[in-house]
Amino acid sequence: MTGVGREPQYEAFADAFAEHARDGFYNAHYDRPACLSLLGDVAGRHVLDVGCGPGWYAAELVSRGARVSAFDLSPRMVELTTAHAPDADVRVHDAAEPLGWLPDGSVDLALWALGIEYVDDRVCALRELRRVLRPEGALVLSRLHPTGDWLRHGGSYFTTRVIEEDWAAGWHLRYWLAPLERTCEELHEAGFLIERLLEPRPAPTAEVLSPDAYALLAGEPRGFLAIRAVPRPGATTSSPRGGGCAVARVTCGAPRPACADAPAPSHTVDHMHSEVSDDLPTTGGDVAHPPLPLTDPTDAPAVADVAAEPTVVPLTEPADGVPHVVDTPEELARVVAAFGAGTGPVAVDAERASGYRYGQRTYLVQLRREGAGTALIDPIALPDLSALSDALVGVEWVLHAASQDLPGLSEQGMRPTRVFDTELGARLLGMERVGLAAVVADALGLGLAKEHSAVDWSTRPLPPEWLRYAALDVEVLVELRTVLAERLAVAGKAEWAAQEFEAVRTAPPPPPRVEPWRRVSGLHQIRDARRLAVVRELWQTRDQNARLRDISPGRVLPDAAIVAAAQALPRSVPQLTALPAFSGKGTRRRATLWQQAIDRGLALPDSELPSVRGPKSDAPPPPRAWADKDPAAAARLAAARDVVADLSETHSVPAENLLQPDLLRRLCWAPPRPLDAATIADALVSGGARAWQVELLAERLATAFAALPGA
Repeated sequence: MTGVGREPQYEAFADAFAEHARDGFYNAHYDRPACLSLLGDVAGRHVLDVGCGPGWYAAELVSRGARVSAFDLSPRMVELTTAHAPDADVRVHDAAEPLGWLPDGSVDLALWALGIEYVDDRVCALRELRRVLRPEGALVLSRLHPTGDWLRHGGSYFTTRVIEEDWAAGWHLRYWLAPLERTCEELHEAGFLIERLLEPRPAPTAEVLSPDAYALLAGEPRGFLAIRAVPRPGATTSSPRGGGCAVARVTCGAPRPACADAPAPSHTVDHMHSEVSDDLPTTGGDVAHPPLPLTDPTDAPAVADVAAEPTVVPLTEPADGVPHVVDTPEELARVVAAFGAGTGPVAVDAERASGYRYGQRTYLVQLRREGAGTALIDPIALPDLSALSDALVGVEWVLHAASQDLPGLSEQGMRPTRVFDTELGARLLGMERVGLAAVVADALGLGLAKEHSAVDWSTRPLPPEWLRYAALDVEVLVELRTVLAERLAVAGKAEWAAQEFEAVRTAPPPPPRVEPWRRVSGLHQIRDARRLAVVRELWQTRDQNARLRDISPGRVLPDAAIVAAAQALPRSVPQLTALPAFSGKGTRRRATLWQQAIDRGLALPDSELPSVRGPKSDAPPPPRAWADKDPAAAARLAAARDVVADLSETHSVPAENLLQPDLLRRLCWAPPRPLDAATIADALVSGGARAWQVELLAERLATAFAALPGA
């Protein structure tokens, strides 16, 4: 693969990333202040958040009075943004495609934070942003500072190339590293003028979080940079409204100096996030992409290159039509009988209303089996589906990303005895794109639309187009399973897959989170115990109200409002509603409830105030601190990551699927004694590693540790 591609790389660790980026050093105290300062006053303005990630920017913009539209390629990131910024218009969308729902000149400001690195055809995406911006509008984008990454990775500063590496949190990522002049040329070609370029320094509040990182970024260009660009008068755009950027690559003509190093038209845009891990990348290598000549227009991609792409046939209608929703006991009994009499595996999927309703309840269950057809079942009308589960005992269930659906299905009494997870299978096969649509396209040559993945599935009645989408999600799952199973067998990974599938099926529910109120976005701004007490009271009151009303907590009261109240400490309802974050109709309607919570926090005795340090944890410290705290542990971690990276490349399995990053860190931070293959194997098994992982890793890790100085 010569580009970044279109797979939403952050989808697999979206929740962990959201928590990490909420108040991380590099996000809340470095990138966000810089971008927000370049955006200026957003009150009453229409702001487009491109690649919105978990929605921390969107939430902040809404709290400042902006009308926010946002999109991301990752369905889970869209769910998170919807929860964090319920007043924003959020949707799943690929920036490689035209922004068809936005008319020309309809956006005041566009924000593209830390995302341009994940785009293959950057000029095309920028041209579409230029189209939707008003003539007096502006684009604010931030990117990795090219000097910092060049110093880390070496090579020629002026070579545009793809970097592939594992970040300290264990997240495997691919992104473009390009010199600053390339970004400037791309903006120019897309019809922009650079108005300001900012090399930010960390906010003063960041020094207490990480003195070392603060000192580094305050004195060296190793972090990010931010740009404010405005539409160039007289410039025109050629992004086609009816097709994707791959089409624009042809119609825009050649030469295209700004994108000369971009890959062939098949590679377009990965999802882009307005956050980045505050653990700097630690391992991985560069994937050099040789630059194309910039002067000869005959070297531009030809139309024939586009035509050479593998044909993907859109799958637009279920073979048996769209079934009606089963919502009566009599209909369910017929479904149970039909599926019990069917043959072969059963395809299963479930839809939730994340970001709309409280919790992760299932609102639609989809099944398909040979001889039974497709069934769409309403689990709200029929909450007990155990009879269906009983009819399928011993039958293999085929799901995509089973860990997301099985907990909710269990609440309905549906518990499989065997599982085949097509997403996990795709990962073990080393497929670069493991979303359902991407895997179906690769394995079956069929195209699945995913535009309804983040809608409110608690809606009743469900619109016909949503039901069609739901039925198509299980239409070819069994066929997909057959192809992937054959590939796994050929690759010698069938047993690995079986162990992974069983681990997902039998995984226990996660333990309750300690002090969950500390996940409030923007909590880093609260530094004293009294204000933390107010945050806790408001969070608990909001949670109770949201649970009672079955509404996503973020829609009841945004996190930004909780933080604003804790900062201001209003003593009366009028003082509370005078805060901009409480100016909305919904928050004002319950202002008395919120003020009562604030009063409780203010009245608590000092002995009952929460700790400013947070709860204790048995987890190792962040890896960036290991070199100072325990150099030997840091050396073990570096050696272990090299082992995992080598095995990942050898077996074409993502590093995070070879071994959970947290387990690897725990092993290196507190290793067993004596440190040999047997004790390492025991530690891995105790941490939940599967037999195939232990067999691959234990001996190699022991050898690597033994080779370290002082071992």
